[in-house]
Amino acid sequence: MIHGKKKGTSWADDITFLPHSALSATTAMASNLAAQLSAIAATSTNTLNTQKLRSIHSISLLFPPSVAAAQDTDTIFSIAIEGFRELCRLDKRFLLYEKGLFSEYSKNVDRFVLPQASAESLNKNIDGFLQLLCGRMLLQPALRALEWLVRKFRVQDQNTASLILCFLPYHDHPTLFKTLLSILRQKDLPREFIFLTPYLRKPSPVPKHVITHSLSHHRDLFTLLCDHTTNAVSAKRDSHQLVSFFSVVTTASVSLMCDSISSNKSGRAKNVPTAENILTSTLPLLDQAFSARSSPELETGCHMLTIILVTKLSLADTVLTAIIKSIVNHWTVGSCKTGLTCAAYIAQSRLSNDVELPDEVISALLKLDMPEFGNKGLGEAILSMQVKYRVDRLVVALCLGILKRLGETYDVKGLRIVISLLERAKMESHQRLLVTKRLVEAAQKVGSAAMSGENTNEIREALAGALVNWAGPAREGKIGRILTQVMADDAINADDLEMRLQTVIRTLPTALPGPANKAVEEVPAQAQTLEDILPTIPSDTGEKTILAPKAKKLFQDLLRFFVVAVLSKRQEEFIKLPLFKDLPPDNPLQISFLIECWTSQKYPAAMRSSALRVCAKAIRRQASKSVSVDYQAVLPHIFIALADPNRRVRSDAVDLTKVLFEHYKGLQQPMSGDKPPKKKRKRSLRAAQHWGLGTIYGEGKESDEVKWLELDQVIKLMEQITANDFFGYIEDPEYIGNVLAITVGTGEGISSGLKGSLKRSIFVFLSSHAVNAPGLEIRYRLLSQINKINLAGDIRTQNLLPALTDWLSVEGYDERVQQCQAERLDILAIEKQMVQVVNADEPRILIDIFTRCVSHSLLGAAVDRIKEIWSAIELGVQIELAAELLEIELEVTQDFSGIGVLERLRIPTAAFQHFFDNARTQLQVSLPHISVGPNKRRRGVSDGMSDGAKTEKLEAARRRATVVTDLLHAQGAERHGSLLKSLFGILSDLAGSHFSGMAYLNQVLLDCMSSIVANIQRSGGPGIDDSVRPDVLVECIRAATAPQVQNRAILLLANLADVVPERVQHSVMPIFTFMGANTLRRDDEYSAFVIEQTIKRIIPPLVRSLQSQEGNQLVGTAELVNTFVASYSHIPSHRRVRLFVALINTLGPEEFLFAVIAKLGEKYLSTDAENPAGEEAVVTSSCKMMVESFDIDIQLEAIKRYLDLVTEVLWHMKHGLSKHLFEVAKSDRSELAERLLNLLFIVIGNKKLQDYIVKMDDGSDMRSEKFSQVLERVLGPLEWGPGSGVYEAASRVLSGLLYGLHIPRFISIVEHLIFNPESNFRGGALKTFRDRLANIRRIDSASAKAIAGFAPKISTLISAHDPDKLSIDAIACITSIVKLCQSEMPPIIASIADAVVGHGGLHSSDDSAQAVSLVCLTSLAAKFKVHLIPILPKAVPRSLELLREGLGGGTGHEVLHDYVIAFLEELVKNLPVFMTSWLEKIMKLMYYSAAVMEEEDEVCVRFGFLKTIGQKIQLDAILRVCTETWDQVIEGGEVAIEEVLTTLEVAESSTKGDEKRSKATKRLFRTTDSLKPLLNIVLLLLDLRRTLLGLGETVDIEEKKIQELEDQALKVILKFVYRLNHGNFRPVFLQIIEWATEDLSKGSATSINRCVALWNFLYLLGSDLESIFTSYFGFALDNAVDILTNDIIFTTHLPLWKSTLRALRVAFKSDDHEFWQSPTTFGKIAPILTTQLARAAASAPAVREYVYPALTELVGAIQGSEEHAKVINGKVLEQMKADDKMARIAAAEALKDIYAQAGEEWLNFLPESVPVIAELMEDEDEGVETAAHLLVVAIEKHLGEGELQAMLT
Repeated sequence: MIHGKKKGTSWADDITFLPHSALSATTAMASNLAAQLSAIAATSTNTLNTQKLRSIHSISLLFPPSVAAAQDTDTIFSIAIEGFRELCRLDKRFLLYEKGLFSEYSKNVDRFVLPQASAESLNKNIDGFLQLLCGRMLLQPALRALEWLVRKFRVQDQNTASLILCFLPYHDHPTLFKTLLSILRQKDLPREFIFLTPYLRKPSPVPKHVITHSLSHHRDLFTLLCDHTTNAVSAKRDSHQLVSFFSVVTTASVSLMCDSISSNKSGRAKNVPTAENILTSTLPLLDQAFSARSSPELETGCHMLTIILVTKLSLADTVLTAIIKSIVNHWTVGSCKTGLTCAAYIAQSRLSNDVELPDEVISALLKLDMPEFGNKGLGEAILSMQVKYRVDRLVVALCLGILKRLGETYDVKGLRIVISLLERAKMESHQRLLVTKRLVEAAQKVGSAAMSGENTNEIREALAGALVNWAGPAREGKIGRILTQVMADDAINADDLEMRLQTVIRTLPTALPGPANKAVEEVPAQAQTLEDILPTIPSDTGEKTILAPKAKKLFQDLLRFFVVAVLSKRQEEFIKLPLFKDLPPDNPLQISFLIECWTSQKYPAAMRSSALRVCAKAIRRQASKSVSVDYQAVLPHIFIALADPNRRVRSDAVDLTKVLFEHYKGLQQPMSGDKPPKKKRKRSLRAAQHWGLGTIYGEGKESDEVKWLELDQVIKLMEQITANDFFGYIEDPEYIGNVLAITVGTGEGISSGLKGSLKRSIFVFLSSHAVNAPGLEIRYRLLSQINKINLAGDIRTQNLLPALTDWLSVEGYDERVQQCQAERLDILAIEKQMVQVVNADEPRILIDIFTRCVSHSLLGAAVDRIKEIWSAIELGVQIELAAELLEIELEVTQDFSGIGVLERLRIPTAAFQHFFDNARTQLQVSLPHISVGPNKRRRGVSDGMSDGAKTEKLEAARRRATVVTDLLHAQGAERHGSLLKSLFGILSDLAGSHFSGMAYLNQVLLDCMSSIVANIQRSGGPGIDDSVRPDVLVECIRAATAPQVQNRAILLLANLADVVPERVQHSVMPIFTFMGANTLRRDDEYSAFVIEQTIKRIIPPLVRSLQSQEGNQLVGTAELVNTFVASYSHIPSHRRVRLFVALINTLGPEEFLFAVIAKLGEKYLSTDAENPAGEEAVVTSSCKMMVESFDIDIQLEAIKRYLDLVTEVLWHMKHGLSKHLFEVAKSDRSELAERLLNLLFIVIGNKKLQDYIVKMDDGSDMRSEKFSQVLERVLGPLEWGPGSGVYEAASRVLSGLLYGLHIPRFISIVEHLIFNPESNFRGGALKTFRDRLANIRRIDSASAKAIAGFAPKISTLISAHDPDKLSIDAIACITSIVKLCQSEMPPIIASIADAVVGHGGLHSSDDSAQAVSLVCLTSLAAKFKVHLIPILPKAVPRSLELLREGLGGGTGHEVLHDYVIAFLEELVKNLPVFMTSWLEKIMKLMYYSAAVMEEEDEVCVRFGFLKTIGQKIQLDAILRVCTETWDQVIEGGEVAIEEVLTTLEVAESSTKGDEKRSKATKRLFRTTDSLKPLLNIVLLLLDLRRTLLGLGETVDIEEKKIQELEDQALKVILKFVYRLNHGNFRPVFLQIIEWATEDLSKGSATSINRCVALWNFLYLLGSDLESIFTSYFGFALDNAVDILTNDIIFTTHLPLWKSTLRALRVAFKSDDHEFWQSPTTFGKIAPILTTQLARAAASAPAVREYVYPALTELVGAIQGSEEHAKVINGKVLEQMKADDKMARIAAAEALKDIYAQAGEEWLNFLPESVPVIAELMEDEDEGVETAAHLLVVAIEKHLGEGELQAMLT
């Protein structure tokens, strides 16, 4: 009995004891074996059937069943352990199975007899190993290791699910999954994998959609896959392949489930899962996967699955929140990125806009900043994710959750994340509004009980910085606009918010960098009361004013008290402070503190407003006392408050103004006296103390220099201020500035009623405060109002300039920048106000600013100011300032660009003149080739100066000239026309010099000059004086190397040509000479534009100048043409045509087109230019396009004058244009004329002219007359006579002109030329006519009639007497006419054909005439057929004669071969009946041609002709001719034989489609007598082998080629034989056999070769006809026996022996009617066939190749006849006993093949075979023994393994 597993032992321990357990179990079972068999059979998976065991053992992953069946356990284990060890080296986790599954003990384990506990342990080990192996399945070691589990533990049927799950990730692998399916059985498939059943029948990869469909419809499969994957992950046996496959298929399957719900809205479909079902299946999986935290890849897959669930199912917010919690609480470093993406998707898809994330989720999200997550940062993670996904709802939910519990749960870290996301995350506007509103609400809680913890100060700083930034620098951003909207809400108390944040939420300067500084020094986090702060305030101080810089400490103490007072609304307590109790009335300490508060906008508006109200109370309190105080020093600061941006502050400032005005009213007292006043009574003022006198800004210079007004002046100012509507001050912050500008300022439209002296006093008063106030903000805000005041004179500069001077007085300007940052002021605005103090009376200080090291913004402000006042500056000062700015620009050490300022100013012409004068003087001194003045020695560049100093001096001069010229160009040179002389002067000075930067200077100079000239041309202003010299421009063009300079100079010259043409015309030719060498070469658009402009604007005056010259007009024209043509090759090719067309149009096409074209031909073309190539082709094409650009009239005129020019050249006329245009010697004139005519031929081919010629009628208009004149002029060169180049070229020109004419007109002209005996152009005209006909594609009836009517006239030219050699061209013309006018020709065709055949044509001795005659006759035969019958008696014999002569050689007629055959082929096609009589002669010549003509073209022509013969000539005639000419066929060699065979094959097949030929063929095969022609040719074909072999050395044909010819001949015979019926075939067949075998017994070589052909023929018949022909083999059976029994034949004529056996094999194989089972036939062939095995001694390969297959097929033919089989078996056994070892081997191998053929049927003869086999197995020869063993293996396949071996032993 098998003992159970001990507690605590492993499965590996069980294996150790297995041998003993198994032995005891076997002993126990033996006692009662019979009783237990049935129980075992019922429950065991094992089997006792050896055949079944062998089948199970042969199941393998690596080997085919036949190989696997022969392997034992040790072999399998050795293969597996090797793969297992490789796996262990790759992954140490596999070592766990080293002592179990892959131990030596496992070889003895039988899992089917293990105890239950051990079996379960084994299953767990196998499942774990398969899980671990899944990731390595593509490796060969994995399959080798798995082979052990398949072969030993049968996992394919015992652990089927685990095995399939191991392979399932590779379901689409082309081979791996097929291998698995091949070892599975359907009955072993678990229920979950039933979907694999269709793929078991024919193993193939399983598509993914099949798996996903099964998962979506079978929950048990889905659960199984989920459990398998999660278990593998938990046990750390997962792999990328498994997890990725799981993620893909589960996601797809869940998607299908969800889709099925949405598609089943009606609820009619059954078995559709519900949302609850899906969640029940997936949520546990998600929770398990997320909580495992061991596979980021699985988590990522579950994130995908989550997204599918959220997208396709309607889930409650609680479920969504729970999912998000599960994701974020368990994510790891590897999965946090996809987890965050998933959470964002959930929030985006389902969460509403106002949902807050729970604290648990937010805390998990904030953990992304921790080190274990790599300090990634939550904010950055979300921001980087928003590039691909929408995250706005997640951001909103996160921000709302943090802001809700800010200060309680979350500190400043969470707030910074909110701020960052609010600024940078992508959100909808309503979402950003919501978050911003919540952030402001959170800010309102700062300092309250809800937010008063330790982190309150940090939170306050962060909130203040963010809100100030959004309200200031970022106010135009998306958050700034939203914050404005939020702050406008009535629920937001902005003042309270600012006080709580201790800052000012206002519009900040855009240029102010840095963080938002705190305006109020922080108070402790815990709230304080006034009583708490009061002890910190001193009761006495030495400070007189808070506005002094040293009073900052006292100011901070007071500020702390004042802030708390404002917050608690107890501002009156500030007035009651002990510090202010005993102060004198004029002491400014108290009010100066309030001034500091309200004038600085860095304090909250509530504080500023409270300061104004407290000040008003203080003044009222003081007014109630007896002491009078003059508060005029407070007035400028009240003006600042009236301009405050906050309306509430301005309102309180108005109240303070009213209080102050009432105070001043109280200071007024009427004068008392005894006498009444004579005039208006003056006001009497009480003596008043000046508040702050000498101390307002501290004790020192600042307070002493403050100016004071008289009391009545103050009252008058107050009256002006209060006289205006107070509502304006409250509503508009700019109102006070405007009021001051009207009250104090002067100018047009300004009237306030104040005297000028008072206005100046008030201005000085205000300016003194603006200049002396220590605080920068007070200065800035006062200047911004004072600068609006416009006063005449220099009072502004005198009083306000110190402010600017003080601003610039710092050592480093960075100090001012830092000061503005500290006080939160806009430095740009301050700088702008500072420079506004400068007026046009003293502008030089602005120049001083340009030389200082200040900010770019101050420089910009100074530039703007000087631009504003520039027009008011005097001209002389303008010139001085401009000169200073220019020197600043030229000063290398200066960083400031003075030219940048000058470009923005309107520089007067006088200043420019001054600049250019200086620049020219400096250039003249620096350039070595220029003298400073006449008769003066040049100074400035002494000989003692070094080269470096000279270079520096020249560079300085160049830079000055360049800067000035650039400035002029930027300002608009056209406004300064008087500078043209100076510009030309500088350009003249630069001529001949070359230095760095000169090209640019020249360019700008020329641009400026062009602008001035163009302006003069447009405006029609005063003309250009004599100082402008075109020769300077010419010199500039010549000397310049830069193309930009040259182009600009040329354009300027073109402009001058429009303005002063008489002065430019003398400079034109040098310009064009230069352009030809330089400008025309360039390939840029601008250069092309320059050239075109130059041509259009400079050429006309030049032409007018030429026309005005009487004697030199031709010379000038020739010179101009030569200039441009010489430049042709330098012009880019794609610009030539456009440029020359523009040139010719400008010159005048009527006068110059022909000359330009002629000159181009003379210069660029060679004599051989009929077919130009390369550059010549480009030139001719360009000329053609140039001419085509003009209309027909101009073209005809140009061609006419062109031909006149050619005539001048030919006859060397002395007074024509050619003498000046061409440079050619008298001896070369014909060569030049030929070139010109060749070019003309190409030119007249342009489409426009040819279209005109085609459409030209016979009218007499001007164009027709011109065309006639052109034709007349062409005839002139033709007088040079045929043979000359001029004649040929002129002929082509004439042809080109005639080519396009309408056919009737063309024929009339050509007829005149052809039939004019005195004409030298007869042949040329005939060729022209021929070429025209050859190119006609369509023809009208009139043209056809004209051509047909002309044909007889042409035929008269075909004559033996042909001095002009016109016959050939005439025949060619007739050929073309035949192609075009078929319908019009029949009446005249006989006479024309007769002329062609005559002595001038076919019967001519000229090869060319014969060739064209044959071509013409071929066309006639093709077109007119029967009309040629009359000429056949003359044409056919002559053709055959020419062919024979050509084939005979020596006559030169071999070229006619193809023409003759083509002619004969057309005759055979169209007149086959008439050609039969010449067939024999034709065929003989074809054989002869095959022998001597081997060129491919000739072979193709001949082959096509023979094919036509086969198709058209009657079959009996072909058979007769082939039989009669067979000897000639053989003499023609292999090519002739092949062609004859092909002809016969075509002749046989072509009769099927031709009814007439088909009837004739049927008559041929009807009777025995009629078959004689066929029989004769068949015998000749069968005798082909013998005939060719008998030729010996006469014809050298290889054996291989003979075989190919014989095979082809046999196929031809088969085609004819298949047309015979049984009655006709039998006698023919018997005659063939008799013919072939009659002399075989004598050993005749003839009979041997004929028998080879016979048996090859029988093989083909048997292969094609199969059983139909089998009985016919009986007629040849005796011959077969004779051949097989004849040893001589086998020895010397082996091919006959092989052919016989090959044919017999086919005969045996195709026997369906038991022909070979007949005792007669079997008795003849069987003994002979078996005895052929003995011939293995002589040729074993031949026996194997021919005897074995024949014998095997014979066995198949006699199947069912045991008697015949026994005979064959006995005969073979006899051969197995033969003395020769090769015979024994052959017999054993043959018997093996017989068993393979007959199978188990042959086992009946095993008893008599066993002794013989046993003897062979003990044979001395190793080869025999091997053959015997192989025979045994073959027999045991049918008998059973080991059965025969047992018999033998």
